[in-house]
Amino acid sequence: MAHHPGREPLDVAAARLLTENPNGTFSIRIPCEGNRIVTVSEKGNARIIAMAAAAHLRLLELEDKE
Repeated sequence: MAHHPGREPLDVAAARLLTENPNGTFSIRIPCEGNRIVTVSEKGNARIIAMAAAAHLRLLELEDKE
């Protein structure tokens, strides 16, 4: 996946938002919603939510630069 030099790839940003819990669930921190935590049971769903949260955060950062 191509990314801007100096900016971490989106999948790395998403991984920072995703935590695997001891009970087998996954928690995702949603920074754009006051660091709300969403917990899901499937890793695939967790990755999708984390990627969406990271992408949303990236878009907000780009808007702030304009």
